[in-house]
Amino acid sequence: MLTDEQIGRNLAAWRGDRSQKDLASAMRELGFKWSQATVWSIEKGERPLRLSEAEALAQVMGRSNLHLLSKSDAASDAFAAGSAARDAYETLLASLKAFDAARVNLAFSLDAVAPEDQTGFLRELGDCWIGTSVEDVLEEYRTESLADSVREQLLSGTTDEDLEDIEERQRGTWIARLSEVNRGVQSADGERQAEA
Repeated sequence: MLTDEQIGRNLAAWRGDRSQKDLASAMRELGFKWSQATVWSIEKGERPLRLSEAEALAQVMGRSNLHLLSKSDAASDAFAAGSAARDAYETLLASLKAFDAARVNLAFSLDAVAPEDQTGFLRELGDCWIGTSVEDVLEEYRTESLADSVREQLLSGTTDEDLEDIEERQRGTWIARLSEVNRGVQSADGERQAEA
């Protein structure tokens, strides 16, 4: 059975980094007489959450209120992790769109510069950023992510004293492996482009 205490824990997890005061303020804007103390009481299970409040919370949080109905902390954590993943995805997508828009703006700005004012630095700026696509950014992320994963696996369970020795022994091996993986990805990308 779903208890007020569990609903309160679910609300606290769903709220995430948002303050109780901010949540209460948003609920007041929708006509509910909430204060920070109201949020605290619900989260502690001392005050039940009404259905109309749960519906308003979904509006305030911008997502389904099904999270509030989780019957365990693990399920609540999974909903919160899913929400965090969705938020990160939306932030990433917005950043990629902003990057592309900045590249277009740079291209128009460089085209507006008179040929006699186009210095080597401006040409390098254009080559650098206009020549870097969203796909290049994703590829750089994949490369860095792979390097970080390899490093974490390599270093798991090692002491600080072993760190320098391990890095020295593995430096050439892992860099070579990373280069192989990157060449494989680039080769596969080239084959896909050739097929298109």
